[in-house]
Amino acid sequence: MVVPAHMTLKQNGLGNFQMIAVQGDIDARFEDNRVEFSWVGDDDGSETSGRGWGEVGKDGKLRGRIYFHLGDDSSFVAKKKS
Repeated sequence: MVVPAHMTLKQNGLGNFQMIAVQGDIDARFEDNRVEFSWVGDDDGSETSGRGWGEVGKDGKLRGRIYFHLGDDSSFVAKKKS
């Protein structure tokens, strides 16, 4: 089932995300206002993996890009849940 896109990043570097029919577990590294991560997950029943990055802007939004191993990539914008 498709749910609203979301990403969770914890201080210990672990997290998860879901967008459209893709969901994955994240292994992240933080440096200042930037995060880089690898991920493994599922794309509509098929195993998939990749990497990504994001940077928090002055407006507090995380802007970045997510890459699928040997596949597509997409930009994203996320805001902190209140």
